[in-house]
Amino acid sequence: MKTRTMSFGLLAGMFCAIAIQAADYPTFRGPARDGHSPETGLLQEWPAEGPTLLWAAEGVGRGFSQPLYVNGVVYITGDIGNDLALSAINAESGEFIWHQILPGGAWTGHIEGSRGTPTYDLASNRIYVLTPQGVLSARDATNKGEEVWSRNLKSDWGGNVGGWACS
Repeated sequence: MKTRTMSFGLLAGMFCAIAIQAADYPTFRGPARDGHSPETGLLQEWPAEGPTLLWAAEGVGRGFSQPLYVNGVVYITGDIGNDLALSAINAESGEFIWHQILPGGAWTGHIEGSRGTPTYDLASNRIYVLTPQGVLSARDATNKGEEVWSRNLKSDWGGNVGGWACS
């Protein structure tokens, strides 16, 4: 199975090429969930050749998850083989810090790939992830993404997973 390469040219433009000084982007569509970055001094126009590529990470898997940026770390979910993984990547170097395999495996239904963007709670340093199969879990970002708790939307609460999966 092919895995995607995560290119951070876009993040380079968004975060002014100095990840350590960038504002946290802990959830889908940013801190206010409105699709606006709180960064200042951003490029008003992209160079014809595009922004400078800072690094690329091979092996994060495939899917539709948006990357998060918190405290110098990029978090993202992706299908890797038959597994769904949550990965933490050093935003300055592009090196993997850890991978955590999530319950339920990769999505094998219509249009394969990870679905939901994780959410990072800055107060507790927990990452909340919903798998395509409907498993919601809290993960400890300071302890390699170890599971704190999980609930299954189907078996615990009688929910249903639709044709497009949970996200």
